[in-house]
Amino acid sequence: MAVNDLFQVQIFQNVGSELTMNVFHLRETEAVSGVERGQDNAVQIANDLYLLWAEFLSDDWRVTVIKARRTSPAGGIPATVVYGGAEAIVGQVESEIVPSQAAILISLYSDTPDRTGRGRQYIPGCPEASQNEGQLLEAPYNANHTVIETFYESEHNALGAGTGKYRFIVHGGGGSPLPEWDVKVAFIHPNLATQRRRRNFPGFGS
Repeated sequence: MAVNDLFQVQIFQNVGSELTMNVFHLRETEAVSGVERGQDNAVQIANDLYLLWAEFLSDDWRVTVIKARRTSPAGGIPATVVYGGAEAIVGQVESEIVPSQAAILISLYSDTPDRTGRGRQYIPGCPEASQNEGQLLEAPYNANHTVIETFYESEHNALGAGTGKYRFIVHGGGGSPLPEWDVKVAFIHPNLATQRRRRNFPGFGS
């Protein structure tokens, strides 16, 4: 489709026995052929991101479904990947999991000057072994920050032989996204955070 198309991605996870969901958005920076192909690319980018996260999360955490749909302009049947038991993206740290509402907190900033230029991402599934009294230990903190720099602050090519490029954005509201919405700075807070609003659905939010 066209440059500046907006894609919403939902990642459904099991955190112990609890279902949680992350939401983020991607801006198309180089045109792709077809709505369905764009949505497939968005799913694959999310898949690769969460494969990296899995290395640092508890083995009681797993991704079960990833869904992507184009939201601006509207239209298109969402692309959905459902992971079976052996295919699920599973945490790699053998450690008890902290409660899902105590999550790794990422702050995101774009070039938009007002509050719409600030966003947050909550990542549930932090293992007990990676924190002490609610604060991330140095090694997992640094490793997670590397994931942040690799993904949130860079442009992503379409996977395989497909066309298109994408940037993570701070979703600033309605309408077609602009380059000013692109995530330019992302960092992890050293302390785990509790998301009170939409508690069981960690994702981008103000």
